[in-house]
Amino acid sequence: MAYQFPEDVVLDVRALIPSYRHTLIFSVLEQISQMSPQTPLSIVNDHNPQGLAFELEMRPETKGRYDFESQPQPDGSWTAKIKRK
Repeated sequence: MAYQFPEDVVLDVRALIPSYRHTLIFSVLEQISQMSPQTPLSIVNDHNPQGLAFELEMRPETKGRYDFESQPQPDGSWTAKIKRK
């Protein structure tokens, strides 16, 4: 029986060292894209993730391939959703 991806994969990076976050996010995004391209990646962060959105558009392998939306949460965290177009 094949593994069934959830409707949304959630990655909480708040406890990680900031310099490791983008590397991990892009690694997970690549794996999801290969295994289940339509599954979005939701990220929970402790700050506005606009730097991630910028990097997503600057990398040749991801440029123009994903939709990105983010919003602040009542607890002060931010969520971002990355979904393949």
